[in-house]
This record gives sequence, structure tokens and C-alpha cells, in this order.
Amino acid sequence: MKTARIASLAVLLALPAAAQPRSADPAPPAPTRVAPGARLYVEPTEFGMAFSAAILKKHVPVTSVTDKEKADFFVTTTSSSTQEKGAERVTKLLLFGGFAGSGKHFDATVSITNRDGAVVFAHNSKKSNFQSAAENVAGELKKNIERY
Repeated sequence: MKTARIASLAVLLALPAAAQPRSADPAPPAPTRVAPGARLYVEPTEFGMAFSAAILKKHVPVTSVTDKEKADFFVTTTSSSTQEKGAERVTKLLLFGGFAGSGKHFDATVSITNRDGAVVFAHNSKKSNFQSAAENVAGELKKNIERY
């Protein structure tokens, strides 16, 4: 008798939970890595455009889009260039001759975030011009995608 009461009480307690309508399934989590076929929104800066061109040149298996709403990932770029000062340049030329380089440096940092704001790829490149830096970052992104 006691077992029957406990069983009926358990059934009564379970009914309200079962009768409640199910809420909509939560949105799937944002991807945590850039996969082949991903859509990237690249900021329309000078370096951003060079990076988009490098993506095409290096055959990175992603698509650059111009609409943020259609993007899976967002590319943020920062860049700066420096020129050696006169005395520093002369000293390097005297010490290293033709091996002193051009005296120009271009630093670029690229980070890719998903819709949740999590960084899924980042790379810093130091090259002699922004096109070389953009191609370096695109090549590293391609390696990162192919690794998985």
C-alpha cells in the first residue's frame, strides 16, 4: 500500500514537468576554429584589403564577404610601418653592407573571432611591406585550416 502511494505521488509530481511546452532548442554554439568554406568578414582597411587579396592568392579555402550578417567569423587587423632613422641606417650599412636590408618594417596583427567573440586564430607578421605581411598571415591561416 505504501509503495502504491509513493508511485502515484511520483507520477503526480512528474506530470506538470511533462505537460509544460518545450522551449525552443538553444542556438548551436559558435564554431571554435576556422574550417574550409567558412565566411570571413574582413574590415575594409588598406591592410584588410591586402589580406583579402592574399587569401585569394594563397588559395585559402575560405570566402571573404562584405556583409557582416552573412559572416561566420570576423577579421580584425592592426598594422604599422616604421622607417629606420638616418644614423641607424648608416651604421647598419657600414656594418653589414648590402645585407643591411631596406630599413623599412611593417608589422601586422590579424585576429579572427567567432560570433561569440572568442578568438579562434591570431597571427603577427613582421615583413618589409604590407603585401608580404598579408601573404604571410594568409599562408599561416591556410596551414591552420589544413591542420584539422
